[in-house]
Amino acid sequence: MQQNSWLYSDSFLKRAFAIWGHAAVAHLIIMIPFMILWFLMIGMIFSAVMNSGGMMDQVPPGMEYQQ
Repeated sequence: MQQNSWLYSDSFLKRAFAIWGHAAVAHLIIMIPFMILWFLMIGMIFSAVMNSGGMMDQVPPGMEYQQ
């Protein structure tokens, strides 16, 4: 296993890219749950804002919808 691994290569660039690749994969594994939670929170906030009505339900006098 060690002979085939880039971590034990004589080339500095191969060792550097192997470490960079391991760090990138570890970062993705750690960040994916946080990203899922973040998008769920943003979606809930956006949904609450869109469903609240707010100013969209208020019509100025004289501007009522006429058929």
